[in-house]
Amino acid sequence: MTDQMTALLLPDLITALTREAPNVDLQIVQWRETSFQDLLAGQLDLVVSPLTAPFPLVVERILPERFVCLVSRNHPCKKKSFTLAEYLAEKHIILEVQPGIQTLVDRPLSELGKRRKAALRLPFYVLALDAVENTSLVLTIPERLALRRMDRRKTRLVQAPKEIPPYHQTMSWPHRLNADPLHSWFRDCLRAACRRMI
Repeated sequence: MTDQMTALLLPDLITALTREAPNVDLQIVQWRETSFQDLLAGQLDLVVSPLTAPFPLVVERILPERFVCLVSRNHPCKKKSFTLAEYLAEKHIILEVQPGIQTLVDRPLSELGKRRKAALRLPFYVLALDAVENTSLVLTIPERLALRRMDRRKTRLVQAPKEIPPYHQTMSWPHRLNADPLHSWFRDCLRAACRRMI
C-alpha cells in the first residue's frame, strides 16, 4: 500500500494484531508499478490501492475518498475552493506514486487537455505535507490524510476543482486466498479499520 494508506490504517491494524493475533507478522511493502503482477505471482498476499486491479484478481472497494488542496496559511489564494483555471495557474507538489504522474489527479486533467505546473515531485504523501508549509505551492491530497496529518497552524484546505473526481481505495487479492482463514481475518481487519474512518 501507499504511505498514505499505511498512515491511515496502521494504527488500527497494529491494535488488532497485538490483541487478536500476537504471533502473526505483518510486512507492509511500498506500492509500486508491479504490485498487481506481484500479487498474481504470489509474492504479495493483498494490495490496497486506489487503482483497479486487473482480472482475475478479486477487488473490493473499502474506502470512498476525495481530493482536497492543501496550501500554506500564507498562500495568496484566500478562497475556499479552486476553479479549474485558478488551480492550473498554481505551481504544484505532485505525488508520483507511479512514475511521471499522480494518476488520479493528472489522468482526468489530461483527458481535458490540461496539465499542472510541477514545482516539486516526490513519491511520499506524508513528506509532502511538510513540504507545502511556508511555500506558495499547492498539494492535492486525499482528504482523510490531510485532515489527520495537516498542521492547522501552518496550512489550510482549499476545495479541489470539481474536474478532479472522487475515488475509492480498494483491496485486491488472488482467488487462491479467498477461503484462507488468516487472510479472511486480515481482510475483515482492513474493512473494520476503514469503517471507523467513514
